[in-house]
Amino acid sequence: MGPEPAVWPPGPSLDRRELLARAGAGLGGLALSTLLSDASPAGSQIDRSAPAKSVIWLFMNGGPSHIDLFDPKPALHKWDGQLFPGDVDTLFPHPGPIMKSPFRFRRYGQSGAWVSELFPQLARHVDEIGFIHSCTTRAKNHGAALYNINSGSVLMGAPHMGAWAAYGLGTLNQ
Repeated sequence: MGPEPAVWPPGPSLDRRELLARAGAGLGGLALSTLLSDASPAGSQIDRSAPAKSVIWLFMNGGPSHIDLFDPKPALHKWDGQLFPGDVDTLFPHPGPIMKSPFRFRRYGQSGAWVSELFPQLARHVDEIGFIHSCTTRAKNHGAALYNINSGSVLMGAPHMGAWAAYGLGTLNQ
């Protein structure tokens, strides 16, 4: 049995001419969109002022779990080490036992935000941080969930947060 293909499911392979044609069309469209945006009559009518001076989107793909940082789940202590009592719709057949966070949490600041012991210095600044605890997805795997959290769609290719920020606020190079 040979090595697995890099793309799954394997599709038709492209020859050099087809690859250059597809890549060239994409780059041409990218250049055209930049040229058209500079000459757009709607561009001068958009109010690009915003009350926020800056936004830092902490998207930590592969980073620590929110349950270990800012989102304690007290119910997990009750279920720690046990198998999930219901059906779990996963991509793998036998999910492991439920696991509580091994870290301690405390409330900090006037907001009373929860912060784990992993961030003792950051905990002093919680009143200056906006925590979003309402982001959820029904995606079963991380790939689709990553697209969903950044673009609102589980399918690759939808505009993401950075694209919307550049559209709404403009860019420094214009």
